Amino acid sequence: MADEPFRILKSMAKERLGGLLQSAADSLGSGPTALVEDVCRAFYDDQLLTRLDGTDAAGAFFDAVWESMARADRDFADEVDEDAFRMELTAIRFELFGLALTRRAGWRREDLCLKELVTTRAYLERRGELRLWEAIYVYNREIAEVGVRLVPDEVGRGRVLNQHRIRLAQRYGANVPRDCLEHYVNRYYAGDAWSSGQAMLGLMQALSERLGYRVNGDAQMRLHILFNTFHDEAERRWKAVRPV
Repeated sequence: MADEPFRILKSMAKERLGGLLQSAADSLGSGPTALVEDVCRAFYDDQLLTRLDGTDAAGAFFDAVWESMARADRDFADEVDEDAFRMELTAIRFELFGLALTRRAGWRREDLCLKELVTTRAYLERRGELRLWEAIYVYNREIAEVGVRLVPDEVGRGRVLNQHRIRLAQRYGANVPRDCLEHYVNRYYAGDAWSSGQAMLGLMQALSERLGYRVNGDAQMRLHILFNTFHDEAERRWKAVRPV
């Protein structure tokens, strides 16, 4: 049953795109074909979370980031909970990983983007980490709000987003969780937010609010570099394969 949403998404995409499906897939990359869900799971297992066998795949990385932040901001270690900081960075990294695919695939391959979201949600639910999924949505929404503010026509942008909500609900609502659909709609203007550099400010603001502490300028610069690194790494992963 776990694979049923992926089967339905694939069949619906084929029905909609017909002969254009293969040419669109070709434009996504020239690397070996790889299932979106396999790329996601491998990345999450290897880079982000403690494995189910108890080994910590990313502990050294987060320790290094924590130490770097503490050196940049002398009050950081006293004011911020280390476990909370790690969860927030993980949430940001998850969102930027998915955003990199959405920016690459575009709205012409919504089946791939929805696969990523459904896979991520199911992966976290299986691990009992839906609180991380909720944190991811905070950053997803923050980037979306930044992107929407870049569009001068408030009425027009609202109409576009509502049209997408209705269309996606009609097409996928019976098989894709509603929060995954909303997450995807939120990315409609997220590419503009990221390209403009304004998304970074939104991420910083949301992170500060959730941690209850605003880091100093030096630490903010380090986070800026870190978030760009997260996105660039995600782009490299998606470019190395042709996702299906």
